[in-house]
Amino acid sequence: MHKRTCAFLMLLVIVTGSSPAHAETLEERRARLQNELAAIETDIAANRGVLTVKQKEHASLERDISVLTSQITIAQKEIRARDLTIQKLNDDISDKESSIANVDKRVAMSEASVAELLRRAREVDDVSLPALVLSDSISDAFHDMDVYGTLQNSLHESFAKLAALRSDLASRKAALEDTQSEQEDMRRIQLVEKQAIERRNLEKKQILTVTKG
Repeated sequence: MHKRTCAFLMLLVIVTGSSPAHAETLEERRARLQNELAAIETDIAANRGVLTVKQKEHASLERDISVLTSQITIAQKEIRARDLTIQKLNDDISDKESSIANVDKRVAMSEASVAELLRRAREVDDVSLPALVLSDSISDAFHDMDVYGTLQNSLHESFAKLAALRSDLASRKAALEDTQSEQEDMRRIQLVEKQAIERRNLEKKQILTVTKG
């Protein structure tokens, strides 16, 4: 079975000229989205420059169609840029959710430690002082109580830090979700505007066809 798998992988490399692609990491995805977004924003700026020049040309039906076509191109690119922004926000939200889940796991582990600590403390409390004296283990018992006290204080501090961290992460996640909602609203508006421009462009083209006919 192992030999057949190796043979298949070798055949894949020979046929395709490459090895199986590795899964894209979160950092690689963020860098790719950012690069694509930057390229689109540069393209939008260039198209706006072209649009400005066309708008200054002598008024005509052909000029109007050219202007509307440029506006449609810009709108398409702006919608794509908005999509990329939303994808980045989705990644950031997922990252915060993962961090919150990790904090919750740490809290659960700390809670288990506290439960064990309380169980051990009750065991010490259940032993009477005469019994401790007779068993020659009183020094060990007091030592254990000191250790438990130190551990308890440490765990309380840890709980406080974890609670503060979780609260901060939850606040950041909520802020990202608000931004994401705003971006999605803006995308819907842009889509409606693009469709309106396309309808006007179609009307202009139909008029031009009739005029030339």
